[in-house]
Amino acid sequence: MRRKKTVIFVLAFLGIVSSIWAIKRGTTPPPKTPPIASPPEKPYSTTIAASGLIEAFGDNVAIGSPTQGVVQEVYVKVWQQVKKGDPLFKIDSRELDSELKIAEAKEQVTQAECRRIQDQLSRLRSIKNTRAISQEELCSKENEASVALATFHQMGREREKITTLLDRLTVRSPMDATVLQSNIRVGEYLATNTDRPPLMLGNTRRLQIKADIDEHNASHMTNWQEAIAYPKNRPNYSIPLTLVRIEPYVVPKLSLTGSSREKVDTRVLQIIYAFDPPQDISLYIGQQVDIFIKRDMTHP
Repeated sequence: MRRKKTVIFVLAFLGIVSSIWAIKRGTTPPPKTPPIASPPEKPYSTTIAASGLIEAFGDNVAIGSPTQGVVQEVYVKVWQQVKKGDPLFKIDSRELDSELKIAEAKEQVTQAECRRIQDQLSRLRSIKNTRAISQEELCSKENEASVALATFHQMGREREKITTLLDRLTVRSPMDATVLQSNIRVGEYLATNTDRPPLMLGNTRRLQIKADIDEHNASHMTNWQEAIAYPKNRPNYSIPLTLVRIEPYVVPKLSLTGSSREKVDTRVLQIIYAFDPPQDISLYIGQQVDIFIKRDMTHP
């Protein structure tokens, strides 16, 4: 009996000890996971920190379509260099091609009618005997010739209009640039009310960074402050920046997912910095960077 009580006491004691150990283990914070990459060190004693996105110099240009329709041809690929005026893609033009043929046929008919009436008018004017033809008949034929000539010019304008619409179906590059992104394929339907542009162009010979400065730090910004950028994956690689402009309009901050519909409850001052692409590392448009701007303590 005494031995049985001893066993029960030992089991109870072990249960209490295990409970205390379990409670302490549950309340102990998990070990901190070391960061994949250490954050960059501040290059200045007093700084204004910001985040930004790398863009093509002069902003990324989203190429749109003047009309919706089926993509007939795509003339460029990603990374391809294009010149101003080079064709990028073409929308199906078969309907306008038919309208152009009809307009050209109508123009030829009106031209022939105009020539016929002009020939009749010339014959009437060549009659020397004023009694052989009345003045009223001559004026009527002159008016008829004027109407025929105006109709001929109208048909010519219709043909020019259709030709212009046909030319608009071939979208051309507005500048010398590099094709950054292509979202179209031959045969797919291209809508005009989409958030995804068919093509994205940009000048990659020189890059820029659009930095978002919190509005609380906006009053500390001037046109001559130094700034350095660090890529997210290279915290020890610094990129000296040259100020392009400060956009004077404070805007709601957009999230860095790339969607214009996602916003946070913050307003920012946007500053554009430029830099030459480095040769020893690869930087890509759309990549995030950390920016440190030297703050002048003489302007609190």
